Amino acid sequence: MKIILFIFLNFFVRAEVFNSLESTDKPSASDENFENELEEGYQLLKDEPHAEDTKILLQQLHVLEPEIKEELALSPERNAELQEEMKNYVKIENDHVPQFGETIEEINLDTKVDRALFQGDILLTKEQADEIIEDVKENKANRSKRQAYRDSRYPNALWSNGVSYSFHWNASSFRRFSIYS
Repeated sequence: MKIILFIFLNFFVRAEVFNSLESTDKPSASDENFENELEEGYQLLKDEPHAEDTKILLQQLHVLEPEIKEELALSPERNAELQEEMKNYVKIENDHVPQFGETIEEINLDTKVDRALFQGDILLTKEQADEIIEDVKENKANRSKRQAYRDSRYPNALWSNGVSYSFHWNASSFRRFSIYS
């Protein structure tokens, strides 16, 4: 669950950085616009399982959004550092893979269901939504490191003898060495 919270918070940080670096043509959604967009998307998804649960979660997160943004706000010094660091990054283009059609995010945006989905493409169960809200409220100031998922079978589910593997016969020594490193 902390991973989902981390992803959610990471999304807000990236959005905040992006908004500070570039001005957008689209103004931020007011409460009324948010509700209208959410309801419009929900009407398209209302027959899907867990659409209502996801809608409720999104409404709760929208209420918490100012607190989350305040908590994640960067100092002017750190913001300047981050902008300087981002100048060193280049966009990697995969020109050998042709793009076929639109991405899931683009399709959901075009059909106006993105606002009614968690992170633009996920429907959540009530339990998942409740866990996210609980994590957001409980972990504001006390965030811990991410941990591997441990279920009731732990530690019996660990591979005590390691994992066997082999290399393909035509793998170069460089590729084999890169695996060992």
